[in-house]
Amino acid sequence: NEESKKQELNSDMPVAYYGGTYKRALDFIIDSPFKTSQMYNTPNSALISGNKKKWHELLDEKDYLPYTVFTKTDAIKDLKFPIVAKIANGHSGKGIKKFKTKEELESNKENFDLYCEYIPFVREYRTLFVGNKCITINERIPIKDENMTIDTKGTNDKVRFVYVVQDMKKIPWIDELYSIMKDLRKTIPMGLYSIDIVEDEENKLY
Repeated sequence: NEESKKQELNSDMPVAYYGGTYKRALDFIIDSPFKTSQMYNTPNSALISGNKKKWHELLDEKDYLPYTVFTKTDAIKDLKFPIVAKIANGHSGKGIKKFKTKEELESNKENFDLYCEYIPFVREYRTLFVGNKCITINERIPIKDENMTIDTKGTNDKVRFVYVVQDMKKIPWIDELYSIMKDLRKTIPMGLYSIDIVEDEENKLY
């Protein structure tokens, strides 16, 4: 707010920015005396990591990402159905829709920024990292009574989850998670960040 902008800020203090692409927060960070060397996440890395389209464009053809294209025409021509269509800045399931067939997508009039092949997963997780260290892993389970999943929700519906803390010592794919993290940070340097992952029936992560 305006009052906080008037406060004297120590330009050498560390800044743990975790506000995604929220413009007001980014403008505050950009206009502040903070040095980018003191930031866990710089505005530039936040704009990339918070934008699904930019993120996929930079990380194209990684084996831990589903095959992704950026136009409806390419989706119909090149992707294996079912697919998931997304807007660039959606969150909590908002702006995401699953299409089971080409005919469903062809007849749909909504606008999306990217389209990816659907991964049939058995579990999904949100992981939290500081630097190179994973701090916590939570399984994300949609609230059953609300019946909001990728298969039942409307495009602009949000999905709410229950987060169940996992014992990281018992996670069988922790090494694979660290491998993904190291690869991501080569392209998008981040200091405080989440990696959302799904696990398929063969325990592979995406």
